[in-house]
This record gives sequence, structure tokens and C-alpha cells, in this order.
Amino acid sequence: MLKLPSGRAHRELGRVFPKLFSLTSGVAVTSSKRLRPGFAIGRDGRRFVVEHQTLSDWFRGLGELARDSDITELEVTPEFDFRGLMIDASRNGVPHVVSLEQRIIELALLGINQLTLYTEDTYEVKGHPLVGYMRGAYSKSELGRVVSFAKSFGIEMFPCIQTLAHLEQVLQYRRAYAPLRDTASVLSVKSKQTRDFVAALIDSAAAPYESRRIHIGMDEPWDLGRGTCFEAGDLAYIVGPNDELISVLRRATTAGTVLES
Repeated sequence: MLKLPSGRAHRELGRVFPKLFSLTSGVAVTSSKRLRPGFAIGRDGRRFVVEHQTLSDWFRGLGELARDSDITELEVTPEFDFRGLMIDASRNGVPHVVSLEQRIIELALLGINQLTLYTEDTYEVKGHPLVGYMRGAYSKSELGRVVSFAKSFGIEMFPCIQTLAHLEQVLQYRRAYAPLRDTASVLSVKSKQTRDFVAALIDSAAAPYESRRIHIGMDEPWDLGRGTCFEAGDLAYIVGPNDELISVLRRATTAGTVLES
């Protein structure tokens, strides 16, 4: 049993792993700041001392002590500064907030410091109630809660969305989104309304997060330009609409600068 300093994250550790962590009993573990990346565990009499540069390093150190409480000396320098995981929240059932918090605790003990939820349409988008309709979409407040929880464990969360393809769950509503539709899953790159819609996706996706990082997807638009955007005799759309895709990517990159304003 390891006795931890008081605090929200440590209290949660004790709740989830009551045989490993406590705020009131066990071998005391204290923290000490470290200038170099990583952490070092040492024994000082009847207590452990974990020197750490970041909060993530601290929890990784606790994970090592939970694994082997007989450690007398250990130093670890991470191979990567960015240690992340993406959880798919667009297939089958969307993970509940409580379930995500459980995963966050486990990931923190493994040294993960970046986390993103893959949300094609499973997040609240202002002005677009059909996005995530009957799909268990996360509200802005729910995502804000998870982001805050992860931060207390040294994990930065950032949005991961789609802004071109993989949007069949939205585009199935033809009355509302016919002007945006190229094919069943791909947005029309020729529609002005598409640009406004993508801007709304990015703004709403970024809103619950503190991070200025965002993953905008745009992968696998296999049938781009082969639906409403198709023009007979246009060889570019028969061979592959590369110029249009590059143009869309440039516009999305420009739109992304809103996150830095």
C-alpha cells in the first residue's frame, strides 16, 4: 500500500485501486521536482521519493511503485515527449464519461500524456442538432469534464474529428444536408455551405478543450468528386480529384488558424 499526498487525482487513485493507493495509510510517497525529463525513484528511510519533471512523469513513477513496491532505485527517461492514445468513440456504443475517467487513470499510470477521442459525429455541434442525433454524442460540458479530469492526471486532451469523409452518419439526413453532400460519406468540396459547416465542426470540437492542438481527419475520401461534384468529361474527377483535395486541405489549414486567435 502506498500513501499519497492529498488531492483530487490521488483520491481517485485510491478509489479505483484501493489495495494499492491510500491517502491515510501505507508507505508514504513524496514528490520532488526534477529538471531533466522523466522520473527517478529513491528510498529515503521509510518513504519513497519520486523526482519528476512533469505530472505525467509523477504518475508513471507511481505506476512503477504499484507494480513493484520493493524498488529501491529506478530512473526512467521517456523515449518520446508525445505519448498518446486515440480512443474510438464513433463505433458501436460511445464510452460513458465514467468509463473514460477509469481509462484515464489507467493510462496515467502507464505514462500516457496525450489522449484524444475519435469523434466523427459524436460531439455537440452548435447549430446542428442532427450531428450526433441518437448516437450518444458528447455534450460540451461532458467533454469539458473529461478534459479537466485528464489534466489532473497530467494528460492533455485534444479533439479528433473528420472534416471531409467518414461523415455518413450526418449526410444521411438529406433534407438538411443535401447541399453539402458529394457522396454518401463525403462532403462536397464545391459548396460554400460545406465551408461554413466545416468551420462549425472545428469551432465546436475545439470549444471544450484547453489544448490548441486539433486533428481534422480528412482521410480516406475514396469517392471524392464522384457524386454531386462530378462533371462529365472532367478527367481530373475520373482519374482522381487530387487538385480539389489539395485545395480543400489548404482551406482547412487556413481555417485552423482560428484556434490561435
